[in-house]
Amino acid sequence: MVQKTCVDASWSNCDARTFEVRVGPNYVPGQKQPSDKALYSVFACDGFKMPSKINHIARFMDIKPYIEKYKTPYDPKVWGLPPIIIINVMTPNYPPEMTTGKSNGDGYQLVFYARLSDEVREILNNFNDGKLEQLPASIQLFNDFIHSTLDSPLRQRFKCIARIMNLNYAGFSFLTKNLVAQYNGKKKKKNINCIVLFCHSHTNEHIQYTNKGKPFLARTSSTFYHEPGKYFAADIDAHLFGFPARKGLSYIKDTINSMIYDVGFVIEGHTDEELPEQILCCARVSRIGVDQAVSFPSDFVEIASNKDHSKSYSDLHNAHLLQETNEKESNENKEDQLATPKLIDASDRMDKASMSVFSDTNDEEAQKIIEKISLEENKTKQSGQNSKDEKKDEKDSGVDKKEQTNHDRDDGSDDEQDNSNQDNNNNTTQNNNQNYYQIFLTAFCVSLPLCDFWCCKILPSLVEFVLLHLRSNKQTKNSKTEQKQKTATKI
Repeated sequence: MVQKTCVDASWSNCDARTFEVRVGPNYVPGQKQPSDKALYSVFACDGFKMPSKINHIARFMDIKPYIEKYKTPYDPKVWGLPPIIIINVMTPNYPPEMTTGKSNGDGYQLVFYARLSDEVREILNNFNDGKLEQLPASIQLFNDFIHSTLDSPLRQRFKCIARIMNLNYAGFSFLTKNLVAQYNGKKKKKNINCIVLFCHSHTNEHIQYTNKGKPFLARTSSTFYHEPGKYFAADIDAHLFGFPARKGLSYIKDTINSMIYDVGFVIEGHTDEELPEQILCCARVSRIGVDQAVSFPSDFVEIASNKDHSKSYSDLHNAHLLQETNEKESNENKEDQLATPKLIDASDRMDKASMSVFSDTNDEEAQKIIEKISLEENKTKQSGQNSKDEKKDEKDSGVDKKEQTNHDRDDGSDDEQDNSNQDNNNNTTQNNNQNYYQIFLTAFCVSLPLCDFWCCKILPSLVEFVLLHLRSNKQTKNSKTEQKQKTATKI
């Protein structure tokens, strides 16, 4: 279904031809034109809340049915493109800090799943049949990118493009809006048609402008995983972005539920043989806030903390179940009476238990796992509530003891209290100094986009005002001196 309005709480494929990419021959900066249609078409999107970031999230997904559905005759020389690509964007949900260098913690992950487009599939078929002598430059470039080594310079050419489509209506403050506008690109009037795949409610707001967006290279913040003939996955880790970029993300985080934004990905071309570039895949996200993200199951987070990425999800989960069984048997000391739990075979793919896109709600084993996780979470919440009640009772009973102790204190307690107050004042002064330092850094970063306006207009006027003020003071001083000399002469 194609609509001229974007639907609230939805995502869709967007038109790759609205993005501008590099073209040849003899490329020079700024030499760009609209991209051709995207190489891959997005067919699913996930949003997760994470207690800590999870790399290579594709290994937790049951994507075998989709690999079979979109499978291709894999051959590195003739047909090297995978049938599916998975792009995992990881964003932090904690305040950015310049000094500590924190790079992991609470956050959100937006995952895009895309399949090889029908147009590219036809091109590869013709090339495989000998009807084409050479593949297009963008397809050959992505094929070389996938099969390059980890230390290859080609791996540092993965570019991301983000643009906010309703900048004037997203609820930004004046400074935040100016900061975002620097990277949002120029506007070009055009009506946009959204291909809506999922929606909750409708809106009448028409999108009348499209922004070109400014691409950025994800050199140090990207990691790639290739399963030949199955999928190619990429992690874009915003936890590793520079301080100004993370600060900018923190400004727009609270207004993301009112934003309509596009994201696109492309491999950067350098030589004429690698140009023109072509968008790899792109999507539009319409007013999906962080409150709509699904919490990643705690049981899966524990498994994800395992650093051995060579193991599949089924292997890790089966090992986890086996460890739980052994602990239970040793604690209860009833090995003969306990029945060994049946481990689900890897082919059953237990990882489809609670994934929002690839879930199979009719799967009995998956339902059992979901119920087990729910029971464990309820027990944890209940135990936490009981502990809070016990602490509250202890606190109430300790009030009377504290009052009795206060009556028995001698005069020396006042001195101790004065010393503690002095220490608290010193600590408060240090904390205030740190807060002033952070406020100064924040103000400096926010004022960067206004540098041109400051230098061209405000600064010259300010300098002229200061010079006039100095001249006026000098003239006043000279007149006073002359009056004093005349007065002295008369005397």
